[in-house]
Amino acid sequence: MTNPQTGKTTADWLAARLAGLQARDVPPSAFHAARRCLVDVLGCAAAGRAEPAVRTAQEWAGQVYASGTSAAWFAHAHFSPVAAAFVNASAASILDLDDGHRAAAGHPGAAIIPAALAVGQALGASMEDILLAIIAGYEAGVGCADLRTPAARANVATGRWSAIGVAAAVAKLNGHDVERTRHALTVAEAHAPNLLAADHSGFQGGHVKEGIPWSVVAGFGAADLAGLGFKGYDASLSNPGVYGERPAGAGSERFLIETTYFKRYACCRWTHSAVDAAVDLMQRVPADARVESVVIETFARAATLPNHAQPADVISAQFSLPFVVAAAVVHGADALLPLDPRLLRDEAVVRLARNIEVRVDPALDAMFPAKVPARVRIATSHGASEQLVVSPLGDWDHPMSDEALVAKALHLAGRGESALVPASLLRGLLTGDVAPATLFAALAAPDGRA
Repeated sequence: MTNPQTGKTTADWLAARLAGLQARDVPPSAFHAARRCLVDVLGCAAAGRAEPAVRTAQEWAGQVYASGTSAAWFAHAHFSPVAAAFVNASAASILDLDDGHRAAAGHPGAAIIPAALAVGQALGASMEDILLAIIAGYEAGVGCADLRTPAARANVATGRWSAIGVAAAVAKLNGHDVERTRHALTVAEAHAPNLLAADHSGFQGGHVKEGIPWSVVAGFGAADLAGLGFKGYDASLSNPGVYGERPAGAGSERFLIETTYFKRYACCRWTHSAVDAAVDLMQRVPADARVESVVIETFARAATLPNHAQPADVISAQFSLPFVVAAAVVHGADALLPLDPRLLRDEAVVRLARNIEVRVDPALDAMFPAKVPARVRIATSHGASEQLVVSPLGDWDHPMSDEALVAKALHLAGRGESALVPASLLRGLLTGDVAPATLFAALAAPDGRA
């Protein structure tokens, strides 16, 4: 849509903002938020690196892309930036533990951060420039996702908009001017994966999930093509069937990266309030109590997830509200960090999941998408109790502390001497005391130590 007063499209406005963004324009709180996102994505990638889908992604990248100077994390392998970012995004996103944003209903960090690090490593960029590119990527990706019309929001697969965030981050690091940045954004919007099959299949039976790794390829291609003079459709971000209008000069008081959420459990964020509530309730139940029934009241989108009581695979389990709540009730929260594949064959978990009732509460539904609330009632042989959670742990208004984020990353990366990402490195990233060369050397080594 073109603003009648200025003649500028959304792409014009956004490109000018991103191309002109300087470190002096960004408050310390936004830079710290970017460091928090970086710490979180490294832990997620460390946990996901051994998954079959990630090994396949690296094998394919080695076959079709040139070698280069950007590291495939924890693998002693180096590729071109796009290939390294594709592999690392695969690792960061596969377990569904990566950060997210309520305004976008998806996960920016697993796409944008691997892209920014891969380009930053290839260019020898400063940490400030890398973090600025990450911030720009969140502004573009989450911002465009937030502009979508209600009909366009029906598809919640991240890859449909994270390609725009990747293109913004890559363009920023490569120094694209306003015109090339605009075309990077519009080409990315056009080339992003459509992912219509993701919702249709209920994310079951494959590794595609939300298309985050492929959105990295699309975003890189868009930024690189724009740098060579390739043009996108000027009105790509102004299609009224997909996007609403953003008036020229409009913007929030804080950068979007500052309201990122972080995940305590390896499952869809829409399930987290119910899991938090169930975990809290079970901590009050006597050890000898027998669970007799569980009722979950929540918003409509959570109630209409695939919600298989006996998922066929881990990815399907990540999108099953009754299954993850049953796992938390039977085994506690750590069973979901990450989601243990053995749970799929756990008779106690499956039996409970089949008997969990999920209802839509109109009052809770009215809070979505700003909130993802749930009320859980658990009846046991010792009585019944209920718990309402409106903001699960990790939301911007119920945040995980810096130390909690470090603890999550360390848990995922392994403990003690075998940790893929040492605690000193993670804490140094949060305080700004780690140079890019130190970070990249650690990520290139299989054990996190150069």
